[in-house]
Formats: sequence, structure tokens, C-alpha cells
Amino acid sequence: MGGVLACVAALLLACGPSEYEPSEQKWEEKIVGVKTSLINRYHPIEFPPRDFTERKVFTYNLQELLIEQDGKPVLFDGFLDDITKDGKQFAAHFTSRLSYDDADDRTVRFHLTCEYNDVRSLIEKPPEYRRVSKYLFQKGIQKDFLVVCLVTDIRKIVNYSIMGRSREGSEDVELDVKSPDTFSVHGKLLEMVKYSDILLDKQKRYP
Repeated sequence: MGGVLACVAALLLACGPSEYEPSEQKWEEKIVGVKTSLINRYHPIEFPPRDFTERKVFTYNLQELLIEQDGKPVLFDGFLDDITKDGKQFAAHFTSRLSYDDADDRTVRFHLTCEYNDVRSLIEKPPEYRRVSKYLFQKGIQKDFLVVCLVTDIRKIVNYSIMGRSREGSEDVELDVKSPDTFSVHGKLLEMVKYSDILLDKQKRYP
């Protein structure tokens, strides 16, 4: 009897993962389904446009696309960088790619005000930390969140300052660092959907 049970257990282990792990095609179908649902609900501007890949993008272009559209929401793929609270106001901060070229290091940083309920589940149960996650996202290999928001302001980050130590290590010095084409976008979060929840068929949304 013990031998029979062992064989059955081995058979279940062998068959289980291949039967229950969704195929790449099913994964893509689920993503398309959720994205289509968001598009039908919000009728958003999908970001970034394909033509941004081949040309220089000015702040003006982003203002025309994301703000001067009679209040249309924006839909983008974002990597969640941080969640902050200023007084009673929460905000979710995302990095998005400016083009679909894997070698393009231009980025857009979205700073979106939100309610506590929008981010509560993430605060109570933070996502697993992986050192390479953001790198894989920026290379178009890994996905994090689908985000819908309203944009209110756009600025280009020209340079920024960091504090460092002098060569002798005796005093702090301020270093002026030039930034690649990086834009800072402010707005309001409307909805975000975690890609891993799509894979697991969770119906829960953020919010």
C-alpha cells in the first residue's frame, strides 16, 4: 500500500505544475482582457506612444499629450518605487519607460496622490523585494503594475544634487549630477492593477 501511495504522490507532483501553471498564451490573454477592461472604463491615453521611441521628446510634447486632452486619463505600465504620506495625503510613485526600446534609458516618474485604501494592501503586505526587478522592468522584461491616472503637471528633471564626502573624507560636499532625459509627472491615481494578481486570477484591484 505504501508503494502505491508513493507512486500516486509522485504522479501528482509530476503532473501538477504543468497543469496549473498558466501558459504564456493564457498569460497574455489575461493581460489583454484586463487592459481592455480599463480602456473601456476610462477611455485613456495609452502611454508611451510608439513614435516616442524614434525621436527626442520635449516637455511640451508630454504636456500636449497628457494634459491638453480635456481631462482624459492616462494608462501606463509602471514600476512601483515608493509610497509616501505628507500629512494626511498618501502618494504612490512609479517609474515608467518613455519608449519601447530596451536600450533607451529615458524615463518618466509619476507621483500620484491617492487614498490610504488605494495602497493599504501594499503597506500591510509589501511586495517581495528583488534587487534586479527595476532593471528588468526598464529593459521591458518584467512587468509590475498597470496604472490609470489623471495628470496635472509635468517638469523635466535637468539635474539634481547629492551629498558626498571629499577625497580626504574630512568634509561633506554637494555634487551636481546631470540627469538623462527624465520627466517628473504629478497627478492623481485612479486605479492600479498588479500584474501578478492578473496571473493569479485575483479580482481585487488597487483601489
